[in-house]
Amino acid sequence: MATLLHRLGRTAFRRRRLVALLWAVVLVAVGVGAAKAPAAGDSGTAFMPGIEAQKAFDLIGQRFPGADADGATACGIPVLVRTAPRGPALTPQQSQIARLAATGLTNKQIGQRLLLSPRTVSTHLHQLFPKLGVTSRAALRDALEQLEQLDQPEGR
Repeated sequence: MATLLHRLGRTAFRRRRLVALLWAVVLVAVGVGAAKAPAAGDSGTAFMPGIEAQKAFDLIGQRFPGADADGATACGIPVLVRTAPRGPALTPQQSQIARLAATGLTNKQIGQRLLLSPRTVSTHLHQLFPKLGVTSRAALRDALEQLEQLDQPEGR
């Protein structure tokens, strides 16, 4: 096999202009074939007959003929869907570290309170700053206040 590959490589190198011309012909042929191929009629949905999900959709369509494909209505009766409030999703630990950092504590002090290394605290802060859209600890307190306002229900 090694001898065959060596001979093929040597021949391709010796006749490199012919090889380049053959590659160009192949690329042109592929381009022409792609241009003449019929366009795929993608309507934004894909169907794969026989899979479990498709069987489930077909069964829902049979049992509830008025149901939309997105599942937002069932038999023409609107369904209330509540969405989560907009805002970055912080982990509980990131949230706790952010609140402590907003009070002015150093990474070392935060680490001592939460039994974490200062490096871990720094990593969490580095990850949550872009989520909150801040670049400094000074802006962190304001961002946390805005986030808390988003999380509170409007009736309060």
